[in-house]
Amino acid sequence: MSVMGVLYRGATTLTEPLTGPGLRLLARNESPSLRTERVARDVMEPVDTWWHAASLGEVEALKPVLELAQEQDLVGRFVVTTTSPTGREEAARHWPGHVGLAPLDFPRAMGRAMRARRPRSLVLVETELWPNWLHMAFRTGTPVGVINGRISNHSWRRYRRWAGLFRPLVSRLAAIAVRYEKDAERFLVLGARPESLCVAGNTKHDRLAPATPARLPWTKATLWTIGSLRRGEESLIEAFGILKPRHPRLKLAIVPRHPKLWPNLVADLRAKGFTVAVRSDPQASDSEADILVVDTHGELGAYYAASAVAFVGGTWAPIGGHNVLEPALSGVPVLVGPHLSGVEEEARGLESAGGLVQAASVEKAVEVLDSWLTDPDRRSRAGEAARRATVRFRGGSRTALEWLIKQGVLSPVESNG
Repeated sequence: MSVMGVLYRGATTLTEPLTGPGLRLLARNESPSLRTERVARDVMEPVDTWWHAASLGEVEALKPVLELAQEQDLVGRFVVTTTSPTGREEAARHWPGHVGLAPLDFPRAMGRAMRARRPRSLVLVETELWPNWLHMAFRTGTPVGVINGRISNHSWRRYRRWAGLFRPLVSRLAAIAVRYEKDAERFLVLGARPESLCVAGNTKHDRLAPATPARLPWTKATLWTIGSLRRGEESLIEAFGILKPRHPRLKLAIVPRHPKLWPNLVADLRAKGFTVAVRSDPQASDSEADILVVDTHGELGAYYAASAVAFVGGTWAPIGGHNVLEPALSGVPVLVGPHLSGVEEEARGLESAGGLVQAASVEKAVEVLDSWLTDPDRRSRAGEAARRATVRFRGGSRTALEWLIKQGVLSPVESNG
């Protein structure tokens, strides 16, 4: 163990007795049973495989891999843990009876969990590299694999600062299936052995499928959907105000990324002079609205599918972007902003095919959207190019699973829980 590893373990050992009072204060909105899971005091059964996905996004990345593993009898008795309660809820919908919150990364909590579960394999999604957990897994001889491995620009600064802590751990990972070459390069800098690395692609894309178009409150409307809009991206809506007089049938659907965290969105839009309908509160007058705010979950794909053009949020503000393949899969041309660090590979692939355009200003966004709305044939060609380009981003789940098998992380088990 490195010097930084010894210091980390010592610090977490000294502070572990404070976790109970700390959770009662910091996680007071969680149920006592969830807080019990966080300190590994719940009832835990032995498992063959332990899969960990931090939150909703990681659960989505895990789904196609775990489903393929189950088909091949590689899972046996299993548990899926998450860090966030929302991730746990989604995992419970998909794998009822096989979920829990991961213990906090303290030595005794992780020791209790590993001794109780005794997994033959541990699979982590993306970059859930917790030092005490990995140390305990290696000490017990549990092979550890990573799927959908990624190190974002933001995380990269933190990992480089603590490289002395992570290098001895990353070097012992049996299999690391990363999304793209940039991720592989960063894992190598963190100490990964070249023979442990495989560039598999983004497993999330294997769950994408064209959605059934949403039912709209308008007839004969031309729809522009802004998906996953984040705070700080409100200026993009100015483009709609400019385009509307030029295209009278144009309507806008706004699907905010976190509706509950943006309670004043509808009021703000109305203050700007727009008539606004709300998806969760339908009214007879909705057909007269300019904008529909979709404040429900799980419908973004359906609104993309009903659209003539789409903008993918998280790219206008410096966030890094959300899923640009979702509208492309439905044959909808895609507009994005200047911030693409989280979706750069996918965005560049669509752009090179002619199905995506990047804009750094409202004026440029208006220019691009106006060209698509004015020329249906041009719009159709861009949408078809986007749809065709999605094919190259599929198949990461099977590649990642094959790598886990090849590297000895997974092998057939007799029972399948």
